[in-house]
Amino acid sequence: MSGFQAHPDMIALLKRVEAFLAKSRMGPSYFGRRAVGNSELVERLRKGGEVKRRTERSVLQFIERECESRFGMTIDDILAEAEEAEEEPETEGAP
Repeated sequence: MSGFQAHPDMIALLKRVEAFLAKSRMGPSYFGRRAVGNSELVERLRKGGEVKRRTERSVLQFIERECESRFGMTIDDILAEAEEAEEEPETEGAP
């Protein structure tokens, strides 16, 4: 075990990115290219890498714009929706 821990800001950023990707069904490479012109962005975050504050702001601004225009929601709404879905028990054969 390496003892490596990603920076809390990067964990929070990745959580938002992953929620957006799941909701939008956008591929990670395409997302990175659209958000900041870097198709490796999501892979870097997933591996525990960090990005500059300017890049973080650009990513969050892109997500907020896309969430509003595509879904009429904020990323916080999408995160809450995802958390609720995780908490709902799966029931077989329920109507």
